[in-house]
Amino acid sequence: MRLTIEISDDKIKTAAKRAGMKKADFMKTEKEKIEDLISCYYDGSYRLISAAELSELEETLYLNSNPKTRKEIEEGLKTPLSECEEVNW
Repeated sequence: MRLTIEISDDKIKTAAKRAGMKKADFMKTEKEKIEDLISCYYDGSYRLISAAELSELEETLYLNSNPKTRKEIEEGLKTPLSECEEVNW
């Protein structure tokens, strides 16, 4: 199934301006984001999300499924930046 979404030129220009980008650059970025859309049923209605967004949600669920990992992340979020060490990967 192919889905076509039409958005007015004015709305595109406004969104590009808010993002601080030129319209052409904004369109390219957005096209890459929504190239692979996935339909999900949530909270009584269908939502469209990108494959990348779905992957991020799955990773978040995976990390939160382990109580030890979840606790470590929560503790890390509470740590002031002044107490953090820089890591060079």
